[in-house]
Amino acid sequence: MVEVNILCGILGRLATMLRAKETTSSRNSSAPSTMHGLEGSFEEDSGSDESLDGDDVEGASSRTLETPPFIYECQRTLEEIQAILHKFQASEAPSAEPSSKRTRFSLSALRRMDPKDLKWPLSRSKTMELVASLERHKSTCTIALAEDGLVDIHTLLMKITLSNKYLAEIRANQGAMLLIQLTQEQEKALAWLSPVNPARKHRDFSQDRQSGTGMWLFDLPEMAHWLESSDEALWIYGIPGAGKTILSTLVVDEILTRKRSAFVGTAYFYVRHDDKDTHEPANVLGSLISQLASQNSDAMADIMDIYSQHSTRGLPALRDDELLDQVHKITRCFKETYVMIDGLDECGAVFDSTRKRLIDMVAELHNGKRTNHILVLSRDERDIRDRFALVPFDTVSIAATSADIRLFAVAWLERLDIQSESLRVAVVDTLVGEAQGMFMWVRAQVDYLQRLPNDAEKRRALKMLPPDLPQTYIRIFETMQSSYSTQTTTYIGRLLKWLVLGGAGQSDVVAMTVDLTLELLRFAVCIEDQSNWPTIETMPTKRQILQWLGCLVRWKEDRDEISFSHFTVKEFLSLDMKSVSSSAAQQYLVVPTDASYLLHVSLIVLTHSRFKDTVCTIKGDIRVFLSQHPFYGCLAVQLCNQMLVTGKLDERNNQLMGEFLAMPTQQHFKLWSICYEYSSFRREYQEGRDNEPAICSFTSPLHLAAHVGLSTQVSDMLIKSIDPGATETLKNPYITPLHLAIIHDHYDTIRITRDGIWFSSDLRAERRSPAERHETSLLVTKKLIEAGADVHRQVPVKCLGEIYSYRLVTPLILALLIRACEIASALLAAGANCDASASTTFGVRDLCSVKKVLRLRPDIESTVQRTIELSGHDGLAQAFQDWKLSSKQLRPGIERVKRTDPANFVNENSPALDTPLSVAACHGYASIIEILLDHGAEIDKTGPGKVHGTALMSACALG
Repeated sequence: MVEVNILCGILGRLATMLRAKETTSSRNSSAPSTMHGLEGSFEEDSGSDESLDGDDVEGASSRTLETPPFIYECQRTLEEIQAILHKFQASEAPSAEPSSKRTRFSLSALRRMDPKDLKWPLSRSKTMELVASLERHKSTCTIALAEDGLVDIHTLLMKITLSNKYLAEIRANQGAMLLIQLTQEQEKALAWLSPVNPARKHRDFSQDRQSGTGMWLFDLPEMAHWLESSDEALWIYGIPGAGKTILSTLVVDEILTRKRSAFVGTAYFYVRHDDKDTHEPANVLGSLISQLASQNSDAMADIMDIYSQHSTRGLPALRDDELLDQVHKITRCFKETYVMIDGLDECGAVFDSTRKRLIDMVAELHNGKRTNHILVLSRDERDIRDRFALVPFDTVSIAATSADIRLFAVAWLERLDIQSESLRVAVVDTLVGEAQGMFMWVRAQVDYLQRLPNDAEKRRALKMLPPDLPQTYIRIFETMQSSYSTQTTTYIGRLLKWLVLGGAGQSDVVAMTVDLTLELLRFAVCIEDQSNWPTIETMPTKRQILQWLGCLVRWKEDRDEISFSHFTVKEFLSLDMKSVSSSAAQQYLVVPTDASYLLHVSLIVLTHSRFKDTVCTIKGDIRVFLSQHPFYGCLAVQLCNQMLVTGKLDERNNQLMGEFLAMPTQQHFKLWSICYEYSSFRREYQEGRDNEPAICSFTSPLHLAAHVGLSTQVSDMLIKSIDPGATETLKNPYITPLHLAIIHDHYDTIRITRDGIWFSSDLRAERRSPAERHETSLLVTKKLIEAGADVHRQVPVKCLGEIYSYRLVTPLILALLIRACEIASALLAAGANCDASASTTFGVRDLCSVKKVLRLRPDIESTVQRTIELSGHDGLAQAFQDWKLSSKQLRPGIERVKRTDPANFVNENSPALDTPLSVAACHGYASIIEILLDHGAEIDKTGPGKVHGTALMSACALG
């Protein structure tokens, strides 16, 4: 009886649910009845999957059936059985009484029952009829339930089919970044184009994006026009702290989602104030090319051809204009290209030459092609505005909306311990009302409120919020000064010095930088002198440092990297003392002379007695040593950087430097030189095997002193009869201290390789350096010359952007190439030959004659003239006049030949020498090449002799 009641209830509930679902279903067709309805349902679901879309799946998932008649028939049968059994139950003897935990009938009760009360109420035929009916209903329900399950399974399969369809489309489109499979050689080619990978920065910045913010950007008419119209360039500018970088990550993600296709190329780049590599135009353009080539096989094939030519033939890296041309060429592989660049204003000081070149290159990306979409985000600065007005760019000024600021404030409010709900509302409303679109300002106020002891203090602080970021930073430093002990504020001041002067890309002077880690800073800030080595008890914890600095820094826990949270923090700390009215805040400002502190800490560590017996002869030894002392590698790089920034050493550093360069063992110096090489060029160094010999960057203290301009130390070593002509014995056997002294002014752009000296910048570009560096370079050069340095010693040099790779030059030619007229004059006075020939011991072509240099680099004509004026050297004057005369005579001579045979004169060839253009290219005569091209020389023409081939082949053969 109980089971029948339960089954009746289930069927009733099922009927009710089906009726309820029937009323909400969007399906209008009536459901089939019983078995015929089920069959029809199956037939209806067996259609082709090819036409599936999102609506089909949604319709399938919401498909329902009317309540079929068999449900009611089954329910009526059960109700009939229930009525019969209920009547039989009602006739039972009422004397059934419970006993203990179970029900039992007494024998006397049974005796009192009438025999007919025990009679089965159903006849045999009726029983068989009901059983058959129940079996039939059972089968029907089983089939119905099975059909319902099959419908669900079928719907699921349709969704899977649709998902597979989308996945196949993604795979076919190859529209997302780096979807084509790259070989190892292709990865090397992409790395050769640019050492900067913006994907890592994109991931970091995306993590800071508050969910739901920034979507208003796509509602702007200018943004919608940029997205959908062809050939659009858009410049979005805003105030500091307005979240432009976060908006950039949103745009990148949206473009990768909306425009995902094999026919759409996407590339992006983040210029950062603390990453000097992102300031170089070659790196920016190279990164864009690398990203676009990763998305198209034809573009990748072009890049591999270029890489193969340069790597196998020793050609120089691509110049900025060549890279720009390659960007334009590669965009033709796509129907559309979207290029996004953020932080253009962070690439150096206004009107800096590198900054100007980068802004020009970015502006030239918008070349009027139908397929280009260029988006730039930065602050509104005059040089950017003036340059973009010439292209032109569409412009739009932005500030964070109140809705975004509110979402941001609510998210950061979780950090505050507030008891009053009304105060929480007041904090959010006040921050939103006074933020003026600055996320950084909101974050700084929350950080300040977090330090207050109770709700009452927080409520009072809301009435006195600083109006802008500079005033906010002043209040932060005033609070530090009044809240912490003297020792803590000393530590904070040291931390800020390291972040301003020692972080990656923090100085335009240094060449090699390393990322600062929190572990290094907690070690470095507590170093006082060599007698007090940091211990776990004397070092502050990472948590303490983060608590002290608060909103001023960003910490990447997975890499332990620490940096300023916003560009404006470093800008404020670098202000002149007179620009900051608060004496408390002035205590934390960082000035250039603070580099002596970083140098002092580096020297203390590098000359410590615990390292005096450490010897690393193979690469495996270095890896083990630096894993045990991770701070050593960073400080090894800091030593060189801070020596250059400091210039002259104070008394305490002068004494430590003497110990560091001490003769004759030089044990501290040797360990430093090996670790400096490893830490500066870690990627390349890690490719070697553990048993390979270790390489020193500088194998002589005199080389280092000349390289960084330590004139006093150079004099001391020369007095001790150190050979001024000593050459590198491990890394490069050609370079002398004289060469390094000459190029001291270019310290930040050179690298010493096994092949010679490599300039990472184009020497033809304008360069502005401090006058002190020119004077130091000249002073050290003169001291080495006076001590007997060989002014004829030749060294291989390679310059970025030149038409040659490594070329052999003398010290005089080296000075002329970098436009150091005073140094060139000093070398001529010491007997330098202006018409030297190459030594036969070298396996590279020479460039030792002034006339050869002028033919290849006519842009140094003014440098040679100035050197003649300073030195009065007759030999140089004669060489210059010979070059001028040959150039003047060449053009009239060509004009005379042209009158004789105006159609073919510049393209005629002999059986042996091919065309005049290919001969000139083979010898590197740039001025002759220019004249021939002006007169219509055919670049791709070859003669029957085929000695040189085309002009391009001749130039490549030149090396």
